Amino acid sequence: MSNAVTAALARPFTLVPPRWRQPIGITILVVCALLFPIVHDNDADIDSMANAAAYATLALGLNIVVGFAGLLDLGYAAFFAIGAYTYGILSSYQLQPPWSEFWEPFRVLHLVSKVPGDTGGDAVHFTLSFWLALPLSAAFAAFWGVLFGAPTLR
Repeated sequence: MSNAVTAALARPFTLVPPRWRQPIGITILVVCALLFPIVHDNDADIDSMANAAAYATLALGLNIVVGFAGLLDLGYAAFFAIGAYTYGILSSYQLQPPWSEFWEPFRVLHLVSKVPGDTGGDAVHFTLSFWLALPLSAAFAAFWGVLFGAPTLR
């Protein structure tokens, strides 16, 4: 781009007072991020953007720990992984315990469903929604974080 084009694109931003430029820019960025899945119908692109946001969050955490504390600590990444692994278990077919009467109240609440198992009997499929599995996974990761972090606070 030439300098004239760059100047023409930057001109509207010079009309905004300097103290409002960052909040307005962040607001525009958040609105665009929230509208992206609505206006874009390619699920692969949406998944890629979600992965990029997750990795950016991890990178920011590492930057804060190394930059402010001066320590190379990857412990927070382990708890990030515990939460992600827990969410994966709660929302996939990877874990299918055998069906028993224990699961019947959960089936009534639509938290699990009965599916045909690999060995001939019925099995349990966890049908938790994203919005229920997310806080459960975060709470599980927080539990392990507190459990491992408590001895270091002495």
